[in-house]
Amino acid sequence: MFCSVCGAAVQPENRFCPSCGTQLVAAPSPSGSFAPPPAAEGEQVPPGQWHVVEQAPLAPPSWQEPVAAPYQEQVYQDPGFQQPAYQQPAYQQPVYQRPAYQQPAYQQPAYQDPQYQDPQYQDSQYQDSQYQGYQAPFDPHWSAQSAPTTAQPVYDPYAYAYQHQYVVEPIRKVTPLGIATVLAGAVAIGTMTVNVMSTKRDGVLSLGSPSKLRDVAANGPTVAVVLAVVAVLAAVVGAGWKRFGTGLAGGLGMAAAGWAVLNIGVVLARLDAEERAAINERVGRFTKTFDIGFFLLVALAALGILLFVLSLPGSGNDGQRRLNPVVTVLGVLGTLGMALGPLIPTAPASFDSNFDTDGVPVAFVLCRVGMLALLAFVGLAGFFNARRWGLATALGGAVAAATLWLTALVGDDQKFHLGIGISNPGKLASEPHIATTLGVVAVVLAGLLVLLTDLQARQRAMAPAATEPAQ
Repeated sequence: MFCSVCGAAVQPENRFCPSCGTQLVAAPSPSGSFAPPPAAEGEQVPPGQWHVVEQAPLAPPSWQEPVAAPYQEQVYQDPGFQQPAYQQPAYQQPVYQRPAYQQPAYQQPAYQDPQYQDPQYQDSQYQDSQYQGYQAPFDPHWSAQSAPTTAQPVYDPYAYAYQHQYVVEPIRKVTPLGIATVLAGAVAIGTMTVNVMSTKRDGVLSLGSPSKLRDVAANGPTVAVVLAVVAVLAAVVGAGWKRFGTGLAGGLGMAAAGWAVLNIGVVLARLDAEERAAINERVGRFTKTFDIGFFLLVALAALGILLFVLSLPGSGNDGQRRLNPVVTVLGVLGTLGMALGPLIPTAPASFDSNFDTDGVPVAFVLCRVGMLALLAFVGLAGFFNARRWGLATALGGAVAAATLWLTALVGDDQKFHLGIGISNPGKLASEPHIATTLGVVAVVLAGLLVLLTDLQARQRAMAPAATEPAQ
């Protein structure tokens, strides 16, 4: 048998479909309908037994599409954030481990011998940002470590020798001032090797043309060589990074500028004299030419002034006691004698003759006075500075003047020698005036006094221990 709803097979004794639960109804038989057999009166029919009343033809079971359950959308429920429960970690007692003991290595400190500053001669190292690293050359050294039983300093005779080995210190720095100083020396040498001027009459070179520096003045090449040597010396001793070398370069620059200006004036005066002679002789055409040597003199004058300007940063306080006033006064007086001595006239000339332009160009007078003014300026500035830079500046500024004075004093009278300021008014020769000579001697003595003071300081530092008071 089959269920008429879902078509599932059922047993005859089933009254409901085991698949879909529909109540089963007896289907009519093909020949008729099923009915329980007639029972006799009082007789009961056993359950589950059916009797065919009328058998009808069997019809195929009807098939019904199972009804699907309606779709229900599942609603998402956010479980929400749950704060985790904090669990405090269990405390663990740290285990202390004692580090292994290491014996430190003993290092003996280096022995340093402090130096004693003599109040009468302080030569300490100055603290200038541009001149760091300078060590004073003649400072005495004493040991400040005193004995337990005395307050007097302990003298160490070898302290100075340990720190100063008496060797020439090489050039350690190349500075703009050092380069300019060497260049000035090279230009000074160049002025004596090339022509300075030349003249032509009607297209023909004049007698004695072209002329070099030795033709203008016999002692010109000597002064040029001295300037070049001092320029190299200034660069070696520290132009631009040591006080003395810097001052020497600046003073040398002013000396070279004054000497170059003086020669320029002489060249202009000589050209003017030859032009006047050509006019008097009624020369048709006169030509004067400034050769390369003249322009080298102009360049040397400008470069010399530049050297002095570059040396000015070294003029500050160097941390040392100023020069002895006696040295300062002696140097100032000597400078005035060198600068003013050539202006002293001799009979029949007067003081106004120094500025007379009769027969000479104005440029000649200006160059002569300019040379003397530069000489006075650099000397007074140096000695009034009264320090190491000032002393070197004053000495360097007197180099050219002292050379002119010496060569004019001992030179051949048959040749023309330039003196300081050429010569005194009224003198035909260039022999220096007595005042000029005394000025040169005074400046030289001032430099020697400073040198002797430094030597005495060194002797005190290197004196034997026996000369010291008993400790």
